[in-house]
Amino acid sequence: MAVTEHAVRSPRVGFAELINNRREASLAWCYKATIAITILLAVAAAGGLFFGAYRDNAWVSSQMRGQDFVSLVFAVPLLLASAFLASRGSTRAQLVWLGALGYVTYSYLYIFGITWNRLFLVYLLLLTLSGITLVRALLSLDATAIAGKFNSKAPLRAASRYLSIFGIGLGALWGAQALVATVTGEIPKSVIDSGHPTGVVFILDLGLVVPLFLIGAHLLRRRHPWGFVAAGALLVKGIAEGLALLGMSLFMYLDEYPVIDVAFIPLWAAVAVASTVLTILYLRAIDAKEERRKEFVT
Repeated sequence: MAVTEHAVRSPRVGFAELINNRREASLAWCYKATIAITILLAVAAAGGLFFGAYRDNAWVSSQMRGQDFVSLVFAVPLLLASAFLASRGSTRAQLVWLGALGYVTYSYLYIFGITWNRLFLVYLLLLTLSGITLVRALLSLDATAIAGKFNSKAPLRAASRYLSIFGIGLGALWGAQALVATVTGEIPKSVIDSGHPTGVVFILDLGLVVPLFLIGAHLLRRRHPWGFVAAGALLVKGIAEGLALLGMSLFMYLDEYPVIDVAFIPLWAAVAVASTVLTILYLRAIDAKEERRKEFVT
């Protein structure tokens, strides 16, 4: 009896299909979870922006409302659009989606520095769900396949250098203040202005953001597959953070806060613009049809 082509099947092929199916199922859950994250984000942002949810002092409340504005007009539509397109198979949208999830997770880590209000449970759900979704999405990705879709025009060196500059610059900004405070024994002005017992932004930026940007830059410089993923997500997060910082400055001005660090406004604008330009160039270098054949570090 003749053996058909379907009768003999490599166990390796079957295992690969199984892994791929599990990845797709896991990503499908993440895309659905993004809908809930978007709804929660809209509720949290609208509550702070329009309904006076915050009980913090003017310095904190103005900045939080500025970030809420950016979350509502930028992050919410970005999350929805990128998740939808990613679910349709767009690699570009997938990287944008990861960056948007990173922005939400990072933003609501600040729940530790927000005075209790009626939206506490919304903040908590946002932090938990966005964090779990981001981790699960990363665990479900095929980084090598994503890296293989970049063509030779990808601005890898420029992106790597930018991530390094971003990480070093942010580390110097907060690290210098922390070092001076350590030597003098004085509390940094930003901590005093916030009314909090410690510097939450110092903890999150120095302990989390700076290492992530530097590690992402290093991996991309080595052409490691995860460097391609990290760079795309971090560049998108750079856009969101630049806009958020501009929004904070704007709302401090609108709320007539007496002291605003206007010297930093051009820097925040430069971050937003540079991140946007590099993100566009980076994503345009993704070829959805052809994969570059290249050995990557594993």
